[in-house]
Amino acid sequence: MKKDPASKLRKVMNPSLGKTQTKQLGNWLVKAVLLVLILSATACGQQRQTESRSQPNSAAAADSQKRLVLESATINQPNQQGQTQWKINAKRAVYSPDQKTAQLEDITGNLYQDGKVVLQVEAKRGTVKKDGKEIVLRDQFVATDPRNGATIRGENVVWRPQQDLLLVRQNFTGSHPKLTASANQGKYDTSKQRLELIGQVEATAQDPSLHMKTEHLFWKIQQGLVISDRTTHIDRYKGETITDSAVADHAQVNLNTQIAQLNQNVELKSLDPLLQIATESATWNPEAQTVVSDKPVRIVNSEEKVTATANQGQVNLDTKVAHLTGGVQGISKRNQAQLFANKLFWKIPSPRMQAKGNVIYRQADPPLNTTGTQAKGNLANENIVVRGGDSDERVVTEIVP
Repeated sequence: MKKDPASKLRKVMNPSLGKTQTKQLGNWLVKAVLLVLILSATACGQQRQTESRSQPNSAAAADSQKRLVLESATINQPNQQGQTQWKINAKRAVYSPDQKTAQLEDITGNLYQDGKVVLQVEAKRGTVKKDGKEIVLRDQFVATDPRNGATIRGENVVWRPQQDLLLVRQNFTGSHPKLTASANQGKYDTSKQRLELIGQVEATAQDPSLHMKTEHLFWKIQQGLVISDRTTHIDRYKGETITDSAVADHAQVNLNTQIAQLNQNVELKSLDPLLQIATESATWNPEAQTVVSDKPVRIVNSEEKVTATANQGQVNLDTKVAHLTGGVQGISKRNQAQLFANKLFWKIPSPRMQAKGNVIYRQADPPLNTTGTQAKGNLANENIVVRGGDSDERVVTEIVP
């Protein structure tokens, strides 16, 4: 009978090996082989992971090597005609690998139109985007228009040279020898020299001293016009004291002529004399202290409780005189006395009036109705003298029972 070669081999390796020991040795060999295979697979996996992790680092290193870094850089952008559109100087410029954007530090720059500088800008940091079509400026931004002396400051600024547009998206402030202004946002059109202010707008004129509040304002710097198409509050100051105030749905202030045009739901208040003027349209000259309206106007003297209305009117707050024309009516709330006429001269703040043309005077106590061509007197205490004028004109008095 032939012997098993494997059995013979086991006996050569260990002649004293029994059947049980032979079986244990076989199991140990299988486990050893499996362990070697597992270690090999783990090593391969770790190698692949190491290679995988090294690939992004290698790519980042390659990208970093592709970036262009310039110190004390000057960047120019020409327009289609080959003229310089803008020019920027930066202490440091770092270009992206595709050369389409650049990060800038310590920036000064100029915007040109027809070869002339129309805007000078400064900022600590900035980014050139879209092949120079858009420039974002941040940190200590300042822009000055050398043509008119206006200076603009703000945060989160976008400069679009091809559109002649500067956008200030946060904390806009603007200053000029004739006006200072602030708003949540601002836009400057360099071609029109026009500022648009948006959100919580406040503007202060220097001479005369006017303070404006609104939500939307246009400032045409070259023409010296400040225009609001929203409800606008205007206060006139003398020193630190408000002397007059106005509110209107639309307002336009001419900084050159110092005249304000107010339209729609106009209400003007004066402290001296104590008056309220309401109309749909008024021309207010704060320096001359005059108010003129060619629309129906209502004037209230709250101190004497006298009200006058007319188709047109003008008030001189300095001389304290009102001239009213067309459908004039004066009323004293104290005694319900009424005076009607074509024209009325009112010396404010007293209730003394002079009326002309188709005069009618009425009072309640005692009941009286008088007509004539002229009247003069104090409406508040019912001391009115009505005249017929010429000798052939009569005064008609009706005593109401």
